[in-house]
Amino acid sequence: MLRRRIPFHQIAFATLLGVAGGIYVYRPMFEPPRPNPESVVRPEDANAAAPSGGDQQK
Repeated sequence: MLRRRIPFHQIAFATLLGVAGGIYVYRPMFEPPRPNPESVVRPEDANAAAPSGGDQQK
């Protein structure tokens, strides 16, 4: 059993699985990081958070 050759289709399948698994594991290294949804200010929130000129006290 130790002297048998491994068929080409099994080597090709194992190689394909190895490459696909490597891409799946290391995919985050190739994608740009996504911004944190809590730190992103939407335009409608920016207007509500900005102080208006009439509310200032002197």
